[in-house]
Amino acid sequence: MKLSRYIKESQQAETPRELFKLLCEAAHDLGFPYLACVILSETGKTQTYGVSYPQDWINHYLARNYQNIDPVLQYCPRCPLGLEWKKLRNDDTLTAPQKQLMQEAEQFGLERGLTLPLFGPYGRLILLSFAGPEKRAIRKTIYNRLMLLALQFHICLMTLNTVPPSSSPLTPREIDCLKWVAQGKSSWEIGKILGISEHTVNGYIRDIYQKLDVSTRAMAVMTALRRGLMTP
Repeated sequence: MKLSRYIKESQQAETPRELFKLLCEAAHDLGFPYLACVILSETGKTQTYGVSYPQDWINHYLARNYQNIDPVLQYCPRCPLGLEWKKLRNDDTLTAPQKQLMQEAEQFGLERGLTLPLFGPYGRLILLSFAGPEKRAIRKTIYNRLMLLALQFHICLMTLNTVPPSSSPLTPREIDCLKWVAQGKSSWEIGKILGISEHTVNGYIRDIYQKLDVSTRAMAVMTALRRGLMTP
């Protein structure tokens, strides 16, 4: 599924279940057929929001109360850019039961994985896990695409059944900058393309952050696309 199609259809999703199904389809095309979306409370309790893991693994996991020792749940909230499971498996601080959990997950087809933390309002934290049967490392390009999928999912989830804010429209110059940001250009490169200084570009981007109420370039792009402020 192309990113533009995912963005369009996720905007049209009427229920969280429909939104999660679209995310599963998009992630599957990137080699990650298994997903789990978990809400983590401040007390450490978990609530499963959506899951497409193999049912045998779900039964095995719950029967052994693995949610109480799962290292992904413990470590990921401290990793703002996400946690690749391969790195976690090599962590010497894992306890013997935690290492056993990770080894058993591989036996059920969850060999390659990435968990991304999504911080929402009122202290809510969503952990979104992508998993697949291959052992190879996750390439940077795939990581970036998964991050974009996750951010779009989170934005739509938070605003589902609400009217998107219409205030603070972006100026034509801000949109120009954001379109080049979407192409992966740095502030210096954007400045050269538009004939302005790098400092001026950074100023435009700061203004974009404030108007769209975001904190990263990726989220700015996804939010602008979702609100129809720019086209893919």
